[in-house]
Amino acid sequence: MITETTLGQPLGPLGPGVDVPEIVTVGEPFSITLTEPHPGASCRIVDTASGRPVAHPVMRGGSGVSVLSGPGLFRVEVKAGGSDTVTQLLLAVVP
Repeated sequence: MITETTLGQPLGPLGPGVDVPEIVTVGEPFSITLTEPHPGASCRIVDTASGRPVAHPVMRGGSGVSVLSGPGLFRVEVKAGGSDTVTQLLLAVVP
């Protein structure tokens, strides 16, 4: 096994990433941030149990805010420009 080896430059362009908390409290706002802001980025939050969207936060300047009304596991999906959708899971818990 080779460790601590530099692999070199990425082979393709790096797209945006999304930064969200791992755990949020139901009823309290939390931030959604793109690692590389893109104009026209869209965001939706999907309940993983039902597969249904529960929120569509507006992304301005590479960030947005949302509040979840119930507990569960959710997928934050961000689409920016022509890149693939970037997703991140978060858990919403009751206080």
